[in-house]
Amino acid sequence: MLWFTVWTVLAVGTVAGAFVLLRDLYRKGKALALELERAADVFDAVADRAEALQAVASQPAPVELLDPEPARLRMAEARLRRLARRLRRQDRHAVVYARWQSFAR
Repeated sequence: MLWFTVWTVLAVGTVAGAFVLLRDLYRKGKALALELERAADVFDAVADRAEALQAVASQPAPVELLDPEPARLRMAEARLRRLARRLRRQDRHAVVYARWQSFAR
């Protein structure tokens, strides 16, 4: 009679443990499905925005060949933007290298 009780408790415990684990797995699966759905929505929005930006960027402004001054101004603006990006990148690198140096000391 003792072995019957032991095996019954073990079997019931195993079934209860399996139920708890499967319920947890089901809930996590539902949460994952919701997050994947939200990620798909965000991805669609980003793709739409990228297409809109690509459409705008793919149409260069016309250049009047008789008056090259506007083209020169645009080139100067582009150079300034590149210089600003380069300076920001150099500043970021300097901060990172200083931080790395502080760890090495």
